[in-house]
Amino acid sequence: MNLVDSCGWLEYRLPMAGAVIYATCLRYHAVLWTQDSHFAALDHVQFIEKR
Repeated sequence: MNLVDSCGWLEYRLPMAGAVIYATCLRYHAVLWTQDSHFAALDHVQFIEKR
């Protein structure tokens, strides 16, 4: 599977740049820490609400 297949920009309706970031986290088994609500419901994401 290549990066484009795994990035999720079509499946999860992520913006392209966000999809590349998410795919990179998945590839390296990392947790994505973010305040971007596009990622809130995805696996391997730690979402922190903005104050």
